[in-house]
Amino acid sequence: MHLDARRADGESRRLCIAISTPERDPNDPQGNTYRTLLEVDGFFKPRYIYGEGSLQSLTLTIPILEESLAHIPARGWTLYYPGTDDVASPDLHLFGRSKK
Repeated sequence: MHLDARRADGESRRLCIAISTPERDPNDPQGNTYRTLLEVDGFFKPRYIYGEGSLQSLTLTIPILEESLAHIPARGWTLYYPGTDDVASPDLHLFGRSKK
């Protein structure tokens, strides 16, 4: 997923948001822990989100992403859907935008 970030002074950045497929944590000797890589290129360092299964690690990633993006406006940025002047919704419409 991509978003455009713009500041009032005209500076802009393209954010690339990537959520990996969950994988077993190589540091867990029992193999019960999974991790999902969350990347927000342009603002945050990549990080792994851990869970007791693949579904848990993946579902925990979504609210962490939304919480991380919620802090961007405090830095003076506004997030937009790519190539538009439509401000990105706080929930990002990760599963599609509704028709108006």
